[in-house]
Amino acid sequence: MQYKIGRLLGNKPKEAAFMAIENKLQNGDTVVLNSDIIDSVTINAAITLDGQGHTFHVEDETVGINLHNHCQIVNCNFDIGEKANGISVRETGIELSLQDCTLLHHSGDNVYESLFMKSPLHKLMVDNAKIDYCTLNTKQIEGSTLYLGHSDLPRFNLGFRENSKWSATEINVANLYAVNINAAIYGKIQTLNALDVSLFTYGRQITIANFTMDLGLDPEQAITDKQIYGLKIFGNTTLKNVFSSEADQKLLDRYGKVAQLFIINPKDAGTIVNISGDWRIANNWLNQIWNGNVNFINYKDVNQWRFKSEESKITWKSSNFRYKKDYTPKPKQKSAQEKLDEMIGLEDVKKKVKAYIATSIVNKKRKELGQNVAANSLHLIFSGAAGTGKTQVARLLAQILSDNGIIKKAELKEVTAKDMVAEYLGQTSLKTHKLILSAKGGVLFIDEAYELDPTSESDGYKKEAITTLVKDMDDYRSDLIVIMAGYTAEMEHLLQANSGLPSRFVNKIEFPDYSEQELIEISNLQLKQQKQRLDDEGLHELGTFISQAKKAEKVDGNGRWVRNVLQFIGQARDLRIVADGSVDSNPEALNMITAADVREGIVNFK
Repeated sequence: MQYKIGRLLGNKPKEAAFMAIENKLQNGDTVVLNSDIIDSVTINAAITLDGQGHTFHVEDETVGINLHNHCQIVNCNFDIGEKANGISVRETGIELSLQDCTLLHHSGDNVYESLFMKSPLHKLMVDNAKIDYCTLNTKQIEGSTLYLGHSDLPRFNLGFRENSKWSATEINVANLYAVNINAAIYGKIQTLNALDVSLFTYGRQITIANFTMDLGLDPEQAITDKQIYGLKIFGNTTLKNVFSSEADQKLLDRYGKVAQLFIINPKDAGTIVNISGDWRIANNWLNQIWNGNVNFINYKDVNQWRFKSEESKITWKSSNFRYKKDYTPKPKQKSAQEKLDEMIGLEDVKKKVKAYIATSIVNKKRKELGQNVAANSLHLIFSGAAGTGKTQVARLLAQILSDNGIIKKAELKEVTAKDMVAEYLGQTSLKTHKLILSAKGGVLFIDEAYELDPTSESDGYKKEAITTLVKDMDDYRSDLIVIMAGYTAEMEHLLQANSGLPSRFVNKIEFPDYSEQELIEISNLQLKQQKQRLDDEGLHELGTFISQAKKAEKVDGNGRWVRNVLQFIGQARDLRIVADGSVDSNPEALNMITAADVREGIVNFK
């Protein structure tokens, strides 16, 4: 059925004409406007609204159409007031068709969304449609020509949100004009005229046959005071033809110092961007690539590109443009294996750790090939005095095992006996079990593990912790490595506390005390890491003190002992430069240690 509403004579808009028939509408009906109207209506049926070029005025603080069903709107202009919505989509799964339609605000004051998404659309079909501001939540967009955004209104957002999770909208349109929007889309666009558009694909691909940065989309120059760009690309994008804008020279000059054609900065380094075409407008616009794989194919640009990160991968074929590597290359990060190899001393430790790693790698390969693998224990005992590098080696070992796929995560969960034992009997088992679960997939490192030995005190709490540890090591043997560390004699005594421990800790690595020369090398390394400098006399004084202390068996703590000595020396230097005023007058004094500082620090240390 067809309903004609509005005034037949006169120019004054008809009020509440649509509301008068809203309860009569049935699926398939058509409503025709004979004049402009002022109204707020609820539509529950699937209908067609034919505006015949007239205007649907939406008054302040109202909603023009509350939409509960599919709707086709033809040749109709929505003039939207302050704090008002032109159309409000109230049900999920609706298909909305806009043909020769506009949803525009009559001013930029107190702007609410012209198309409000209470629920997401299933599909938006367009043919010469304009929407100036909204969060357009739709699963699909298809049609001919669509205008989105306004340079002088809040930023337009386009994407598909379901269950509070955003993804990309599937789009297939011939012409898209977009300004001041965030577009999460994938699919195809024949021609994209864009200004100040951020493009996301959420792992999908968008293909744009023709693209230009269209300065004419900001006729009021509302965004000239900030950095402006054509496309900021965050997702997989193919631009088959980039072509130059036809803007006049005055407009080009206005934007010349603040504009960039492209900024490419995806979070995912694997993102692929393909660019082809010819950009001929020269205004010293600097295009930027921060991340991703960018391929230039038959692309020409009179402006310079800047590569902002060495993590980007750039290729070009039959392309011509200037570029600059606008970054300082990062120093190559050493692998955990390289760091282990470079540790001072510990030659026998390194040898045994390498053998342990090699066996783990070979057994992993055997399993992958379906071969039988002996049930080898991967748990370890690290024994030795304090400060011999047990914790540092454990951290590196966790990373090496992860790098080779032996464990799932390069995480070393560091605990002590106190972390495993609870306050009341019966709670220790649960506390220990939770710690073990938190280390699954990685390495559980129990420092000073001999504190778990219950034999000397008949401690039922510690016995409970060991019993739980032994059981969980069996239950999670394919997903957990345990390293127990401590003094050699005490660790041997601990292994006798439970009959299950020796068979589970067959890998034992002894960490020897550092030699006199190794302690001196450690002191030099620690000073270098702290960016501290000693004069030659100071180095001699420090080396002599370390040698004498080692020979007199006064080194208690190995590398840790060296660190404490250097702390006292540093304090002596700090006291000196504060007293003589060089802390303010001479910046170099902050990191310079003299022989007198060394002597004073040694006296205080003793």
